[in-house]
Amino acid sequence: FGMGHELSDPSLKTTIEFVVDGESGQIEESTIVSTSGVQAYDTEAIRVVFAVGPTVPPPRAIQSPDGKVYVHWTFWRDTRQCGTFGVSIYKLNPDGRLDQYEVVKPVDDLGEPH
Repeated sequence: FGMGHELSDPSLKTTIEFVVDGESGQIEESTIVSTSGVQAYDTEAIRVVFAVGPTVPPPRAIQSPDGKVYVHWTFWRDTRQCGTFGVSIYKLNPDGRLDQYEVVKPVDDLGEPH
């Protein structure tokens, strides 16, 4: 894309939420949380999300009571692009609220920190 093209705008940023099935690792759905304002950019971010799946089943420590993992991934058009530093994991509480899961120390399914 050349200078002045809407997809060349370095200020573009979109955040996509996707839901991963905890048992299969399949990406079940994807939603735009925050749009860039450019449909083609947002659509490509969603395509990238589905291209990375299915994944290995996620650790139980980050699965919600419904067996799903809720991920927000931010895609920037500038030099940050789509690094993993732009990923947040959310976990449903037993009462159904969605709270951000803070990763302090990764823990495997056996409860052992690594």
